[in-house]
Amino acid sequence: DTATPDINVFSNLMILPPLQKQQHQQPMELHLNAFRQGMVVRLPPLRAEEPVASIRAALAELVQFAHYTRYKLQVEMDVTMVTDDDTQASSGTVKHIPIHSNKQRISVNSKKNESRGPKTNHKTSSAPDRINYFSPEREFVSIQYTSNKPVILGPSLAPEPHAAVYLNDFSDLTPVSDLLQQYSPDEDSNPINHYPKGVGFRIVFLSYDAASIRDHVARCKSLLDGNPPCIDKLIDDLVADASKPPHGEKEEEQNNGVPSIVGGGSYEEPQQKTGKSLKDPRLPVITKDEDFYLDRTNLIDFYNLACGENEDMDKLITVNKMDDHGYGSESKVNTNGAISKTMSSPIDEPSKHSTETKTTPTESSSAEKNRPSISFYLHEMTRLDSECKVNWHIRYSGFHPPPSHRKMLGDLAYLDVLPSEMMPGTCDNEALILNEAIAASSHIGVISITATSFGFYVNKSAIIEGQRVFNPSPSDTPCYSHSLLDCVLQRSEPFRKAWARALWASRERSQLTSLCAASDTPLQSIHRLAMHSMANSLNNGSNRSSSTNIEAVIARPSWIIPLQSKNIDGSDFIRSPNGINQHMLSSTVFLDSLHQFNPDRPEEDACQTFGLDLRGGSPRDWNEELQVAREMPTATLQDRIDRARMIHKALSEFGEAAILGAKAIFDGSILPMNPNEQDRAHVFLHNNIFFSRAVDAGLDTFKVYSGDAAARKSSSRDASCTGAIHAMDIKGLYTLGTMLVDYLGTRLVCQSIVPGILHGDKSHTLVYGTVETGSCLQSEEEMHQLVERSLGETFMIASRPVLTLPLSEKRMEAFTSWKKSAPFPAFSREESVSSNEETKESEKNEMVEICGPLEIKGIRGSDQRRYLLDVTRLTPRDANWVPQAEGGTGHWEKVSSSIEHDKKLAKKASKYIPVSLDDNELIMAVLRRELITLFIQKKMSEWLIAKRERLSNERKESAAADASNNTSCNNDIEAKSKESTSENEKLLKANVPAEGLLREKQIDDEDEKYFNSLRFNVNVFLPFTKSLEEIDTKAYSQMTLDEDHARDAAKFLWETTLPSITQEIRESSGNQVPVDGKSLTDMLHSRGVNCRYLGRLAQLAVDGEESDRQMLERSKEGKEGKITRFLMPFCWLELLEVEMIARASKHVLDFLFTRNAGNFALQPAPVVASFLSALMSTMEETAAETESRISKQQKQSRNNLAPPEDDEFESLVFSGTDDDSYAGYLSRGEIWEKIEAEIGRRYRYSLTLYNCKVSKKEDRALYAPLLRRVCQKNGIRLVARNFALGGKGDCGGGRKGVASTYPISAADVIDIIPTVKHAAAVGDGFIPCTFHGGVSSISLQVLLPDAKNA
Repeated sequence: DTATPDINVFSNLMILPPLQKQQHQQPMELHLNAFRQGMVVRLPPLRAEEPVASIRAALAELVQFAHYTRYKLQVEMDVTMVTDDDTQASSGTVKHIPIHSNKQRISVNSKKNESRGPKTNHKTSSAPDRINYFSPEREFVSIQYTSNKPVILGPSLAPEPHAAVYLNDFSDLTPVSDLLQQYSPDEDSNPINHYPKGVGFRIVFLSYDAASIRDHVARCKSLLDGNPPCIDKLIDDLVADASKPPHGEKEEEQNNGVPSIVGGGSYEEPQQKTGKSLKDPRLPVITKDEDFYLDRTNLIDFYNLACGENEDMDKLITVNKMDDHGYGSESKVNTNGAISKTMSSPIDEPSKHSTETKTTPTESSSAEKNRPSISFYLHEMTRLDSECKVNWHIRYSGFHPPPSHRKMLGDLAYLDVLPSEMMPGTCDNEALILNEAIAASSHIGVISITATSFGFYVNKSAIIEGQRVFNPSPSDTPCYSHSLLDCVLQRSEPFRKAWARALWASRERSQLTSLCAASDTPLQSIHRLAMHSMANSLNNGSNRSSSTNIEAVIARPSWIIPLQSKNIDGSDFIRSPNGINQHMLSSTVFLDSLHQFNPDRPEEDACQTFGLDLRGGSPRDWNEELQVAREMPTATLQDRIDRARMIHKALSEFGEAAILGAKAIFDGSILPMNPNEQDRAHVFLHNNIFFSRAVDAGLDTFKVYSGDAAARKSSSRDASCTGAIHAMDIKGLYTLGTMLVDYLGTRLVCQSIVPGILHGDKSHTLVYGTVETGSCLQSEEEMHQLVERSLGETFMIASRPVLTLPLSEKRMEAFTSWKKSAPFPAFSREESVSSNEETKESEKNEMVEICGPLEIKGIRGSDQRRYLLDVTRLTPRDANWVPQAEGGTGHWEKVSSSIEHDKKLAKKASKYIPVSLDDNELIMAVLRRELITLFIQKKMSEWLIAKRERLSNERKESAAADASNNTSCNNDIEAKSKESTSENEKLLKANVPAEGLLREKQIDDEDEKYFNSLRFNVNVFLPFTKSLEEIDTKAYSQMTLDEDHARDAAKFLWETTLPSITQEIRESSGNQVPVDGKSLTDMLHSRGVNCRYLGRLAQLAVDGEESDRQMLERSKEGKEGKITRFLMPFCWLELLEVEMIARASKHVLDFLFTRNAGNFALQPAPVVASFLSALMSTMEETAAETESRISKQQKQSRNNLAPPEDDEFESLVFSGTDDDSYAGYLSRGEIWEKIEAEIGRRYRYSLTLYNCKVSKKEDRALYAPLLRRVCQKNGIRLVARNFALGGKGDCGGGRKGVASTYPISAADVIDIIPTVKHAAAVGDGFIPCTFHGGVSSISLQVLLPDAKNA
């Protein structure tokens, strides 16, 4: 095989040490020193398209360069390669060629032949061994290249006549590909006579500024906070280097002195067993005689099962017998608990490993023997995580920022570097810190450092007589360096030892992780990460790598967080604040013990910009980025891929910025644009994102609904419709980036800004629809044609004439009276109101053509693009939820009347289920687009079948005239009709969208005319609108036909779709039965069923179970001769009721958060705990039962996480809602009453499994799945412990302040995160997302037609 790739791959590339000023040493000696210190690093082969940013990211993982932040990469040619020679490794020699004495930097104007130095052959000579940064025998040596005399480039803007060639950090290697191509590998070259030449990327330092100093300090803090680098090469593998030791050398000296894991043995992939068994030998093995009992109410067991294993199954990780430390019998663990005998602490006991007995593993060691167990893995990772942290802190000094006279001398910042024991609050005797004798010691006391434009040096600031004295001038030993880390390494010997220990532990941790990753299945890898996160779930540093947390590998934030109450060895993990083991510890005390002191945390919080990059000069223009990405070319496949990437990138980053901006608003860090108005009407502008609350803004805004509930629903519908238009990717029609954020009862609408909309009316033009209530609808012809071609054809929306002033007289009178009574002077003038009414009188009966909802707005921005806003409906209103008197189907009225005759349900249904459908929120209840597609396919199928029958009848009638001539013709017609029908049935089964029928098959003009007649009018059954009966007879007739058409679609949903779903569940003939609420909603949405029909499906399930019960009873009595083959599964009704309760709980919690003037949202944990305790209990405890329960808990084993008592709660937190002016907590009965009222109003259903008095045998309530779904829908995160679900509880009813509840306490509520809805998301609904930025849990649509067609 001869491959001829058309891409350039460059080899012989290397990273060279920082550029130095003139040195007295010879170039040969400089080169050897650079190699000895590991500053010459070989790069793997790179393509021309390799981004320079990826090279810099790789350097950030190397111990030599991890602390560099401010530098450029300069291209140097004719660099002689200096590499380790494997054939000469045993003799300790190194093959090397000295750099030419006249080493040149390539000039832009220099010629190609001038860039090369003379070719000179040199003999091989001996060279010192390379420095090992991870050696246990050596102390870490500071890198001299940063501390001698490095070249530092200043911020010069003048072009240099012979400027060196630098890599552009925001580009790739393409600009220098011509230079790199000269040094591609030459297979014909003789390695004896021709030494390889290569291209080097020389590090050249840049001068600092105030912002880059902050970035550099943040990088150093991250390295010290448990993230030290673990590699010093980019080509050699960590474990592969230790496979064969050199001759005559000890085993520890291979791989740069780093021993391999498990006695040097390498991991071998297990061979697949022969025979019929295909089971992976690495999976857990459970024998038949093993007895496992898992308590389904214990959320710790639930968490482990969800991650793949149970904690009790640890011994089944491998089939081999493990020793006490978790390894096979051939593995050894030293006295310090390290993985091998040589992996003890390198600094504290430098010679210990040399005296220990060594064991050599056999070559037949398998993965089962080498793989560590979970217990040993957790023990080692906990130890290594602790050792990777350098217990020194970097903080800004109290003298920072520099005074003006020192700024003029170049000072940028003042820093203090000090050990952890000297931090305030960590020393038992803080007066010891101020001791002059101790402070005088540079090795123990505070290291005061001055940061300048050229680097860092130690200054003369000191503590004299207990007072800090400011002296920023260099000390006698300034230890100057361009890097802060190098400066401190030169100054402090304890810091050097701590850094060396951290590097050693980092390498050891990396090897352990690599070994586990090589031998574990994906399920076991996730389980290890989940178990590891138990001990580190809340104790992660601010700069800690996210790879150590379970949330780095799961799609969405987990609703339960497991916490480790004991160490692996069984010792006490929790201690009370005073150091005495407590008999019973609450979750709050435990969580408080995990929150460690970190002086960097307040600095990071004070520097929080909430997603705004201050150094960019101005906020990012999200709208321009999104629209420019949409306008990218699509000629080739690569163009379309690049376009899809840019759109996805812009929307993802917009979502991150929107979440961070929402957090700033909830925290009160951003001032509103209209502070003179009431709080609910406040709007915000941050980072070029417009934020507003989803509330009813008043009568002056044009809309066809009223009330906050309808406004919240309208915002959700707008986001869904915007996402649908975005997914269609319509050319010439633009939408805004949109996201909704729900948090503690408040919904924020986050949108990008239409260009010019904030700069007055002259900067933008309203060309479609209207904004204000009293203004006429606009319909520009060009905009209308664009909307007609896009929305009309794509979503089957009909264009209909509407009144320019469509609101009813009653609505306009309310608006006029509100306008007159407005507090603003401009609105209170009766003259302006009357004159305005006179001008609008002539326009009341004018008609305009509109394609879309009445609330739609088309705006031509200042960039001349046409934007579509407020698309609240793409389908008509659901006639099943319209009162029959107003044109509805009347199905719910019939159900209500039938319930009244049922004595069993009449009492409860009459209490919770409203008789009338007159609800403002139901105005926004529309049909789903999937249902419209299925309904149109059904109608077209019926039309084609009827057409075939009509053609067949015509053939029979004309057969008598000319049988011979008509036979072939009719056969062709019949064949064509049959083919048309079969093709239509295939399209129906394939669920092809309605608008695709015309594209998939050719139909005649008659079929196309009928197809267009199936378009829907999305403005039917709207309240607050005028009737066209007396204004335009033709338009009124068309409106009547449109209402009939919408009713037919609603009847199709009620009479066909819902019964068919129930039948499929009964017979298991359709898709797999859903297992949770997410899969349930996805299944219903795919069938075009809204979640408001959950009650109807549940009632059909109840009827099915009742009919099955009666049939079985008759069969037992011998009265039933036949028994149906399929019965209604019980899980279907249980799943439906769980989903209804979870969805109703969101609205009830929103109501609870807004009680007491919103003060309950300031302390949400007690409210959430009281609510969840009501859901998870069957009845309230009495006072005697509460006392008995508390006494039993106190007799349990020590260190169990348990809810705190009332007295403990009073000492934990102060409550501002404990006086008589605030309402108390609701009782269990009141909470369930509100939940059932919400279910009755939204789903027209009465619960039959929950909140009912049934025997324990007949109790089918599932509390653990209900708790999971409620937490997912509301963003609640609980601690994983054994909750007593399904028993008696204490909800704190009637009490005020912070009350203790049971079985879920306020101490169990770890966090409440927002739920977000991205308009460009794949799914439809709100999902939980953290406030830490990033919407990686949200799957966004990829606008790549090639992927959709694949």
